[in-house]
Amino acid sequence: MTEKQKRFECALKHNRFLLYEAEGGSMAQSVNVNFKLDADVKKSMEQACADMGLSMSAAFTIFAKKVGRERRIPFEISADPYYLEREYFRAQTEEQLLARIDRSLQQIKDGKYMDASKAGEIIRSEYGL
Repeated sequence: MTEKQKRFECALKHNRFLLYEAEGGSMAQSVNVNFKLDADVKKSMEQACADMGLSMSAAFTIFAKKVGRERRIPFEISADPYYLEREYFRAQTEEQLLARIDRSLQQIKDGKYMDASKAGEIIRSEYGL
């Protein structure tokens, strides 16, 4: 058996053990955890778990054990800039939004804007597109 095959076999055994534990194979006492989840998200996760041969419970248990072991979320979490921008505008009053529009119109009158086609040219040339 090659070194690569040995490492693969070891990883496979480790994953089987995690799945065994996640399905309740350990001696630890089980508890119920309840939380709300959007129906579409739940449906999508159920399908993904089924495709991997896992129950949702097993998937959440694997996630929880990994977080507990590593003391971190095991994937990158970042803010959606468009979400933040939408929330920013949603939080403003009508008066604030109208003032923002007025400022934008004044910038256009003052020549402080760039035509979209010109901006596209600059981006294409800068990034070699």
